[in-house]
Amino acid sequence: VKGDFVVGNLNWQDYNIAAEKDVRKINPDIAPVSAALGVLGMTGLTAYFGLLDIGKPKHGETVVVSGAAGAVGTIVGQIAKIHGCRVVGIAGSDKKIKYLRDELGFDNAINYKTSNLEKALNEACPDGVDIYFDNVGGDISDAVLSLINNNARIPLCGQISLYNEIQIPTGRRIQPQLLTHSALMKGFIV
Repeated sequence: VKGDFVVGNLNWQDYNIAAEKDVRKINPDIAPVSAALGVLGMTGLTAYFGLLDIGKPKHGETVVVSGAAGAVGTIVGQIAKIHGCRVVGIAGSDKKIKYLRDELGFDNAINYKTSNLEKALNEACPDGVDIYFDNVGGDISDAVLSLINNNARIPLCGQISLYNEIQIPTGRRIQPQLLTHSALMKGFIV
């Protein structure tokens, strides 16, 4: 209908022609239309379904989020807090760390660029890690996975650290950790 706001996977251009089935109407009375590109859009759905369907958070569990200051990571942390979890975020600047702690209520946040990551994770997660929401892969994930608890759940959302690699670097072999801890790692795409 003329005047409706819609969202869809369309080309970035002034005008588009799309089938009704390829767009979703958004209601500007619920939230600003820009929210359909963020918290009420793909990033929000990614955080919501990844954490709740794969992570299955329980009150009191420790959740670690890599890429925590990104669009998905910020939402994951807040949903985990709503579920009564202790949340530790990993990001790459002091400004992001301050934002995670002071604005979003993360229990702890680690700057992987200025910290000894393994030491900082051990201090931040004294009871281990129950859920690791993995947005980045690489060395950060290696460090977090070394702390997983029995029956840990690992929603595998992204591998940012590897996207620009010409050759995938060899890292730790995580299968023994997953096996001995009866952990679940599941990739997903929204």
